[in-house]
Amino acid sequence: MYKLVFLETNCLDEIPFTTSRVIADNGKVNHDTVKRIIRNYKNDLKKFGVLTLEMRPLKNKLEWIYKLNEQQSALLITYMKNTLHVRKLKKLLVIQFYIMQKELIKKTPTRTIVKETKEALTNAIQS
Repeated sequence: MYKLVFLETNCLDEIPFTTSRVIADNGKVNHDTVKRIIRNYKNDLKKFGVLTLEMRPLKNKLEWIYKLNEQQSALLITYMKNTLHVRKLKKLLVIQFYIMQKELIKKTPTRTIVKETKEALTNAIQS
């Protein structure tokens, strides 16, 4: 299975995202078409968070790519034609966003314990 959902850092408050390129490639849709749909429905997508546009290298050129959170990507793919590839993509995105959220939740107790231990050690050293 391809990785469709990403985190930029390992922070607990990080918001998992996918990109317009991932959606285009895995939905077997031209990337320019996906970006056009995003631009056409930009106001709808912005209701679910900041719509980020980044320039990334692609082969020998630079390419504009949108970063989309879970709700934005779900809304975007509902605006796309319901082809076989897009339906497969919808299922995979749901699964991977769910797994990513579950992983972030699992990290929370560990981080809390580490933070409390660190604070206790710091206080002991300062005393």
